[in-house]
Amino acid sequence: MKNITIELNKEILSEGNIYSLGSSIKLALWNMFGHGPTSAIDVKGTAQQVAAFGQALKNEKNYMETYMRYGSGHPQTQSGHAKLQGAIGKFESVTGLKWPIE
Repeated sequence: MKNITIELNKEILSEGNIYSLGSSIKLALWNMFGHGPTSAIDVKGTAQQVAAFGQALKNEKNYMETYMRYGSGHPQTQSGHAKLQGAIGKFESVTGLKWPIE
C-alpha cells in the first residue's frame, strides 16, 4: 500500500509537484471508487485548505457517480455539476491552486 501525500500550500509546490497533485487526486478518486489497492491519504495545508479540498473531492466523486448512473443531461447530474463547480471555485480561491481535473 502506497501512502498518498497531498500538499496544498502553494508556496511549497513546484511545477513538478503540481503535476503530482493531479495524479494524487486521481488516485484518491480511484480509491474512493474501490479500484486498486487502498492507499492512506495525507492532506497537508491549513484547516481551510484541507476542508475545501475535502469538499471538492467529495463533490467530484458524487458528480461522477451521478453522471455514470443518469448521464449528462439528467437534472441530478446537472445539479451535481453545479455543486462541483462551486466546490472547485472555493478550493481554487482558498489554495490559489487550479483544480487539476477537467
